This record gives sequence, C-alpha cells and structure tokens, in this order.
Amino acid sequence: MSCASLIHTSTSLTAHSRQTFAALFGRGLDALAAWRLARRQARELEQLDDRTMADLGLRRCDIRSIVAEHTGQAEHTRLRVVLLAQRARTSA
Repeated sequence: MSCASLIHTSTSLTAHSRQTFAALFGRGLDALAAWRLARRQARELEQLDDRTMADLGLRRCDIRSIVAEHTGQAEHTRLRVVLLAQRARTSA
C-alpha cells in the first residue's frame, strides 16, 4: 500500500469517526433535553394540590406515566382508555 493511500484511508477514517462522534453526541444532547423536559413537566404536575389533580381526573401515581406519554417515552394509551370509557358511558 502506498503512503498516499494510507494517508487517504486514515483521513477518511478520521472523517467517519468525527461523523460518528457527532451523531452520538447529538443523540446524547437530544436525550438530555428530553430528560430535562420530562423532569420539568413532572415537577409542575407534582406542585398541583390533590384537589386540582382530582379535578383533572389524575392521581399522583399517574404522573410518571403521563409525562412518559407526553414526552414520547411511552405509547399514548391514556387517551384511548378515556375515549373508550366515554363511548361506553354514552352507549349505555
């Protein structure tokens, strides 16, 4: 292998390594931003008093799953359950 092709190979590996590092770093930043958003939303819900939570139809034990659904970390099942319950009440 010639010296020029070795330099070209190492340069392209370095460029590839930089791209990989940038992609991983970007995903890490996205994950950090999502975590911070989830924590902020959870704190806001935790600050609500029990009566307000009850008025919204929520319980304190629901906070983590609500935040997970809202931030995309869990499937949106809560709305489906509510809609099915409403449909069952109106048809009965």
